[in-house]
Amino acid sequence: MFPEKLLHFIWQTRRFDTYNLQDSEGNTVRIINVGTLNANQGPDFLNAKVEISGIIFTGDVELHIDSGEWYRHGHHNDEKYNAVILHVCYTSNSAKIMRKDMSICPEIVLEKRITTNLLSHYAMLQAEKTLIPCEKLFPAVAKDFHTKQWIESLGVGRIGEKAQKMELRLKALTQDWEQVAWENLLVYMCGTVNAVAAQRLGEVLPFSVLKKYADNPLKMQALLFGVSGLLQVAENDVFVQDLTTEWTYLQAKHSLSCSEIPFSYLRMRAANFPDIRLAQVAAMVQKYPQLTQLLEIGEIVHFIDADFLPSEYWQTHYRLGKDSVKKNKPLGQTQKELLLINLLAPLGFLYRNVHGREDASEWVIHLLSILHIEKNSLTHIFMDLGFEPENALHSQGLIACKRNYCDERKCLSCGIGNRLLK
Repeated sequence: MFPEKLLHFIWQTRRFDTYNLQDSEGNTVRIINVGTLNANQGPDFLNAKVEISGIIFTGDVELHIDSGEWYRHGHHNDEKYNAVILHVCYTSNSAKIMRKDMSICPEIVLEKRITTNLLSHYAMLQAEKTLIPCEKLFPAVAKDFHTKQWIESLGVGRIGEKAQKMELRLKALTQDWEQVAWENLLVYMCGTVNAVAAQRLGEVLPFSVLKKYADNPLKMQALLFGVSGLLQVAENDVFVQDLTTEWTYLQAKHSLSCSEIPFSYLRMRAANFPDIRLAQVAAMVQKYPQLTQLLEIGEIVHFIDADFLPSEYWQTHYRLGKDSVKKNKPLGQTQKELLLINLLAPLGFLYRNVHGREDASEWVIHLLSILHIEKNSLTHIFMDLGFEPENALHSQGLIACKRNYCDERKCLSCGIGNRLLK
């Protein structure tokens, strides 16, 4: 047998045969409105409307797999269920459904009105141990217009979820947009491994202090590496000595302290070392001392084309005090697009919503539609099954679909699973 939530889905989406529908007494039944799913205690659907033998009733609907559950659950003794105008069940034991006020509640039985395909498809989705439940069925709808629409809506929704997290921080900082942008910039530049350390760096080194020296890369790097504690590991390097001198002065001037959370280099490519990432951050702030400039589409185009090249020292270093082969190390295109997706898209979405602009969703759609798809293990799952993502909006939607629906086996709530249950 299947769970009651599937019966709720079948009722809500009318996935049953309504031709010549009759209740257990042989009265004709017409469903006008299935009602609203009730997430609280009481009948399953509220404010439904049905016509029985030509008379229209407005009230609640209760659903059970087996009609006997009405009595096992004690609904016949509960006044809340006196307003139930229709009892819907999959199978019936033929017993009349009595309300507490001793009136008879009409009942319809759906056992012969639901297709076996729907039930078997649901059983398959729940039983599959593959990475996505609908792996065997998905190719049939992979190129479907409705699938694309669903994925795009999830992409916008994922950006909205990130914006909500930023909004919490914005409220804590009394609407300091640049500080929120600053902290998130550091987090996404330094990556998952160093996210906590980067967040703390942003808190200890306020952007209002750093941007005072936007025209002086040496002072900016002294602040970044001084607060992060990275200057202590390479004291014999001339550049580090210069940074240390600057840091000693700036630390006293602005009453700054070092972050207590160290950065990690564990299993990390040299291009992702925190040292070179912070040097690139300094190059970005030099070009954008007002980070909120980046919340306009026109400026974002310039951001994509910009080099963000760190100072000369970094041509021969990935870490402070450790030489490397000479090479320019501008911020890569992929990293810039990740910043646009994870930082500027949600921050811009939030900015527009807070300021009452109605183009927030359209702005996100436009921004992500000009960015390349993110190719990772999650997006490849759907690509291998035939979905063809065109841009970052699609890849964000695929990630949301996998994490919020597939991993949770929420096929009944998923737009794709909904279409496959026919």
